[in-house]
Amino acid sequence: MNSKDSSSVSIGYWSEKPFWCKPWSILLSGIIFLYILFSYVQLLWIKITATLLILSWWILFLFLVPVAYESNLRATKDQN
Repeated sequence: MNSKDSSSVSIGYWSEKPFWCKPWSILLSGIIFLYILFSYVQLLWIKITATLLILSWWILFLFLVPVAYESNLRATKDQN
């Protein structure tokens, strides 16, 4: 699969998602949550834990899931 096909697959993946599951909304909600957390919570361990959870959430939904979707789509096309 060339890079043009790859970019169309990832665009297709995101076009199937509702607005609350688009990259901009995932990033924005994480940033807002962390901003509020860092503004009002004083305990460092809560800040670190929440930051790691948000980063894990971003990695999962912004990188790993689209790659798995593309891989699955490619495997399905190869079978047909």
